[in-house]
Formats: sequence, structure tokens, C-alpha cells
Amino acid sequence: MELQSRLSDGILLAPDRRLIKHGELQKVSRKELQPRYFALVSYKVTVFQFLQTKLPIFVFFLQMNDTLFVMIYNGSGGTVAKDLRINYELKLCDVVRIAPPEKEDYPFEFKVITVKRSFSLVGK
Repeated sequence: MELQSRLSDGILLAPDRRLIKHGELQKVSRKELQPRYFALVSYKVTVFQFLQTKLPIFVFFLQMNDTLFVMIYNGSGGTVAKDLRINYELKLCDVVRIAPPEKEDYPFEFKVITVKRSFSLVGK
């Protein structure tokens, strides 16, 4: 719940969501590395379907969807409450691939490639 209290907007954690992992990574930009805070959350989606048979039947399916929330700092550098806001969320089913580093100079760098957006990250 500490992570939820750091958010200035949005709901990251809810009864149907489970926090898997969270932490800071550096996003590679043209000029410099920019700190980003990530949270990997798994949540259940219940899908109901009505089947027309002799007797009407409702069938439901449970699906687990993993989502990566990308958060940015609100200018305080992570020192005060409400210092994070959700920049975007990325469904992991949309991730095309995660690529290893292109250069050996940065062994903790990797790329996240999706159909909507792609970015490079560096771990500490």
C-alpha cells in the first residue's frame, strides 16, 4: 500500500490486482537517462458469456492479465508523498519481445518492443 500512497493520480492496487514487482529503472533518451518507476501488476478479469441452450446457461472465464505501469516523478525526485504519477500502462500481451543489449558497454540495458511503443531501459 506504500506504493499506492505515492501516486498522485490513478489506482494501481485494488482487491483484484496483485503487485508482482516494482522498482526504478532508467529510460534511455537522446540526451540523458531519465528515471522511471515501474510496477508489474497482475489482475483477474472475469468474462461472462451467455450460452443459448435448452436451459439458459451463464459461463464465466477467469483470465489473468499482467500490466506494466510506467510512472514518472512529479519533480520531487522521490522524496515526498504523492511523488509519482502513472504515465502509461502497457499490457504484457502486447509486448512483441524484449531485446538484449546492443552494446557490451551497457550489460544491464534492454529494449521493450511493442506494437504501440518501444523503449530502452537500463538497470542500476
